[in-house]
Amino acid sequence: MYNLPESRESLVILTGYVLGCFASGYYLVRWRTGDDVRVVGSGSAGATNVGRVLGWQGFWLTVSFDFLKGFFAVWLAEHFHLKPAGVMLTLLAVVAGHIWPVQLWFRGGRGVATALGGLTIFDHGGHAGFCPHPAFIVDRRLFPQQRLRDVGAGCDDFDCPSPEYSG
Repeated sequence: MYNLPESRESLVILTGYVLGCFASGYYLVRWRTGDDVRVVGSGSAGATNVGRVLGWQGFWLTVSFDFLKGFFAVWLAEHFHLKPAGVMLTLLAVVAGHIWPVQLWFRGGRGVATALGGLTIFDHGGHAGFCPHPAFIVDRRLFPQQRLRDVGAGCDDFDCPSPEYSG
């Protein structure tokens, strides 16, 4: 039998996945136009594709909600004092729920805003928070040379961890 902390961690991780499954972009487009956002544009239920259908207001509304659901899932895990591995699994679960939502036959968004929302509050071993490079937030068409590995390039000045891949 599981003891209380293990079952609590499992419940919070499962809650993270269920929270991630709420595809705000899909429901926003379905509500506003009656269409399935996944059959137009890139076929994704993410904010960029929602922006193609509803314009910049739909894009920002979707990004905001996706960011907040990642933020809330990690906050929930830290609120219940989960171990660091449990917090990380909750972050992974909310992103997985966004990418592979069960009610949409596992076809969701890419999980970028959800991951950034969770990483914003995730405590990196004493370094609270995540410092994304400003060019990542600005439209990528303005900075075509910017790569995902450069997202954390500006973090050194702020003494926060960089999400760079060094391998």
